[in-house]
Amino acid sequence: MTRLSTTVLLPVALALLSGACATAVPASLVYARLSYASSAKGITGYMAPSPLAEARGVLDKANKEFATNGDTATCRDYAYIAANKLELADSVARANLTTPLESEAPTVSESTSPPANELRLASAR
Repeated sequence: MTRLSTTVLLPVALALLSGACATAVPASLVYARLSYASSAKGITGYMAPSPLAEARGVLDKANKEFATNGDTATCRDYAYIAANKLELADSVARANLTTPLESEAPTVSESTSPPANELRLASAR
């Protein structure tokens, strides 16, 4: 019975210890990852791709720092910066939605300006 207990309990104990020693992902990194996934699938991916790519670069640095060194202040800093850049990218996307495109902006053309003979009549009065 003792041999069976040791055979069964030793792997279970090792599994529990190895799980306890694993570094938990910082909340700021989890938040940045979720924010990126949401932004990339939403309008930000279409309306603000450059700010989104910039945020992705910082998020990649946070992920690399976490993979290399675990939960460090540098990792959390990168995650915080990435989350802020994602908020900025979302704001840029919303602003781009409300700003008319140049092709949609009204332009002054011959059809909207008064004919030349009306201008002469107005100046003669």
